[in-house]
Amino acid sequence: MTKRRKWRILAFAILVAFLLTGCKEFDAKGYVQASLDAMFQGETDALMAFEEGSKKSELEDEYEDYIASFAAGLTEGLNVSDGMQIQFDMLCEEIFRSMRYNVESSEKVSRKEYRVLVEYEPSDVFVKWAEYLAENAVDINKKAESGEYQGTKEEQLEQILLDIAAESCELLDTAMWDASYGEKEEMTLTVKKGEDGEFSLEEEEIDEFVGKIMRLDAIQG
Repeated sequence: MTKRRKWRILAFAILVAFLLTGCKEFDAKGYVQASLDAMFQGETDALMAFEEGSKKSELEDEYEDYIASFAAGLTEGLNVSDGMQIQFDMLCEEIFRSMRYNVESSEKVSRKEYRVLVEYEPSDVFVKWAEYLAENAVDINKKAESGEYQGTKEEQLEQILLDIAAESCELLDTAMWDASYGEKEEMTLTVKKGEDGEFSLEEEEIDEFVGKIMRLDAIQG
């Protein structure tokens, strides 16, 4: 065999290896599992393998920011101190970690799109919290009517808001421990390849999934 022929064979082998590597099927199922684990559990190692150039610290910051944003939505309108807000953040982190879900299968729609089936057990933690808050509101109203809050109207209102904030945090902790899970349900999530060449989940679908697994639709609107 001539030297030129050897080089041709070697070049062909390298080309085949490159093509096989380049045509490797995207693991949509693994990507969704890693994404959900990062969002709910704060486990970012698996997701790093799918997001080139991402740093563990950045993904961890994204997780903490998401939890803090979610918790801030719960306390909006309440007179909470910074310390109490941190307590809400910690409770929400525990609640997110308690969610039950599993990625079942994936279907390739095109080179740029996959549909991934996720099975989950909805938690009634926030349904219970809403019930406890309603009961607590009745108690606070009775206290106000009986004159337990002293001072001017503004001072009384401030005391009432402080009571609501403090008891809301305690009641969320109670609801977390009292929470139960419903029958298994399913939702299909879409994974699409963007202009940057990276696959990602649809943000609206993720918000919908969070709403379903935590039954937020039962207490909204």
